[in-house]
Amino acid sequence: EEDEDDMTFSERIQAQVQTATRPFIPFAIQETLEEEQDDSIDEAAHQSDGNALHLEPRLFWLDEYGSLQRIEYGAHGMGSNFALSILDRSYHKDLSREAAVELIRDCFKQLRVRYLINNPEDPCIKCIDASGCRIC
Repeated sequence: EEDEDDMTFSERIQAQVQTATRPFIPFAIQETLEEEQDDSIDEAAHQSDGNALHLEPRLFWLDEYGSLQRIEYGAHGMGSNFALSILDRSYHKDLSREAAVELIRDCFKQLRVRYLINNPEDPCIKCIDASGCRIC
């Protein structure tokens, strides 16, 4: 009976928090995105030479509370801590395409050693850049 009371209490608190934060989260997300968009446009305008704009790719992490964080790299899922340990050690901003592909392959090698992956095939790694998407 005590577990049922705890469960009911926690569910009630969770519902109250969701109800209280629901109106604010979309506004916070929209406001943050607008600020980032303005910053992107300003940066692109300052980095332009002639008519060509030099846009830089960005990666963001949006958590369940609506907090938007700019990140350099990311991994998610059950084995993400193993991949993140490799990325923390080896990632740097000036990686070549070949070095980046090798870094991803290292992440998968580590996952095969430290986490259960039963697929014998190499992962399909796709590179996305200004010229499109291709398999690396």
